[in-house]
Amino acid sequence: GPRDPDALSKVELEIDLWHNASSEFNRQVHLRRARALVPGCVTASELDELQERGVVDCRFEGQTETGPCSTTCGSGWFAQFYFITFATISSFLLLNVMVSVLLEQMRHH
Repeated sequence: GPRDPDALSKVELEIDLWHNASSEFNRQVHLRRARALVPGCVTASELDELQERGVVDCRFEGQTETGPCSTTCGSGWFAQFYFITFATISSFLLLNVMVSVLLEQMRHH
């Protein structure tokens, strides 16, 4: 379903609690809660908002300026490649099944 509108604020709170946790167990609890608030992938706009709040840092090693964050939702080119490959193979298999059924029916008549 849709994400809670206050999810990013709650993530920020959990990360603050994570930084101030007294034990490793409490740190893990707060980290799990923060991750549960944003299930699935995190969009680039959500990461940018978290970066503006100071919760995450999207800079690569050696960079001094912050830039736009990348999404954790996967890659667009891979999704397109996967879909086209899946559709092609599925169509080929379905066509083979249809031809084999028709040939089998013709053989019995």
